[in-house]
Order: sequence, then C-alpha cells, then structure tokens
Amino acid sequence: MEIKEIVKELEYYNEELPKEALEKAIEYKEEMIPELLKMLEYTKENLENIFNEKDEFYGYIYAFFLLAEFKEKRAFPYLIDLINKGEEYVEYIIGDDYPDYLHRLLASCYNGDDKLLFDIIEDKKCNEFIRSLIKGYIIKEQPTEEIKFFQREIYGIANNINQIARISNSRYSTSNDDYSYTCKRNK
Repeated sequence: MEIKEIVKELEYYNEELPKEALEKAIEYKEEMIPELLKMLEYTKENLENIFNEKDEFYGYIYAFFLLAEFKEKRAFPYLIDLINKGEEYVEYIIGDDYPDYLHRLLASCYNGDDKLLFDIIEDKKCNEFIRSLIKGYIIKEQPTEEIKFFQREIYGIANNINQIARISNSRYSTSNDDYSYTCKRNK
C-alpha cells in the first residue's frame, strides 16, 4: 500500500475500521506525518463545513490519534485551536468520550508552549469542563536521555545498597566479598 492509498483510506468514514491503512501509516510513520498534518490543516480550514456535515471528511480523527501516537509536536497547535473553538467542536472531532482522551492527546503532542495551555485555563469564555481537564493535567516536559540514564544508575546503586543491607541483616555482618559479589551481579 502506497502513501497516497493510505491517505485515501483514512480521509473519509467507512463502516469498517481501515486496519490495514492504520497499520501501514504506523509502519511508514515518517512519510505519513506530513500527510497527517495536512489532514489537520484541512480540518482547521474547513471545520465549520465538517461540523455542519457539509463536508464528509473524517481524516481528522485518525490524524489526531496517529500524531499523538507518534508524539508529533506540530499537532499541538491544532489541538489548541480546536479547544478554542468550543466543547461542541471538540466533542464532534475527538468524539463524545473526549474527556478520556483530550489530556492524553495534549500530553502526547505537547510542544513545550505553556502559554497556549495557560491561555485556555485563564480564558473564562472557554468551556469550564475543558478548562478543568487541562488544569488537572499540567504537562511536564519528558526527561532527557541523560536524566533517564542517571535515574537508572541511581536505581542500580539503591538496589545494591538494599541487597547489601539484606545480607547484613540476615548474617548480622557483611564481608568485602559479599559487597563485591553484590555489585558484580547487578552490572
């Protein structure tokens, strides 16, 4: 299945879930990201017609969820724009179970722009329920690989200390050999 075929399968509603197209979209992630972003741009430009069912385009649902799966930061402004349109638009585009997904979509696509989130939280015209969903999930930036590495190192050291303490407590003493054995075993 080529990229154009995948896009065509995802653009409009079909009674059957386009499983093969979704699997291929995931497989061809890098090639699909620009196409999925185009779907979101189309949705933004044609939101009124889509909402009023004058346009049967349906690719937005796949685009939002696939881009969230890919952790694509360029989707974040589209989500924010959708939220700013109002709850009825969010419900129509994301689905009536959006309270279960909206915060996850935002977290997955978060681009580091706190101002966009705080503007919604502080906007009294924005739906209170949506504001409360966002307030309850202040998004933090993911730790860097370096921080993750240090965390693993610290966990390893703590594990070694725990094992040494267990040996000491079971024998009421610990030899240098016990310490060396424990450290080698955990590397």
